[in-house]
Amino acid sequence: MTLKVIGAGFGRTGTLSTQRALEMLYEAPCYHMEVVLSRPSHLDAWHDFSVHGRPMDWQALLGGFAAAVDFPICNHFETLMGEFPDARVVLNTRDPEAWWRSLEAMISKMKWLRVARLFSSRARRFGRFIEVEVLQ
Repeated sequence: MTLKVIGAGFGRTGTLSTQRALEMLYEAPCYHMEVVLSRPSHLDAWHDFSVHGRPMDWQALLGGFAAAVDFPICNHFETLMGEFPDARVVLNTRDPEAWWRSLEAMISKMKWLRVARLFSSRARRFGRFIEVEVLQ
């Protein structure tokens, strides 16, 4: 399966709803930050790419997905357009102030990560990945 839709909108702009809609439309999975969180190999690939500048095998990473939305995909939509030239691009938007409040609320819920990073290499990798892909 090749990627049919690339999401260019930031997280917290309705990407979870968009993910669900695209999964219903294409009857296939849609890549979302949830995938990075649930698949250690994906976190490793993103960490190596984002933090260490290693090449990303986009075809391998997104193989089996009909669409991809949310962070970190949205940060690389132009690269993905070159990799998947037949894919359509969808841009989710949101009022900037409402978006910022939503992002702040999400970040405040992740305070546990500071403590987890002291004890878990996976939490350290995730934290550094988030710093690079979401917060910079």
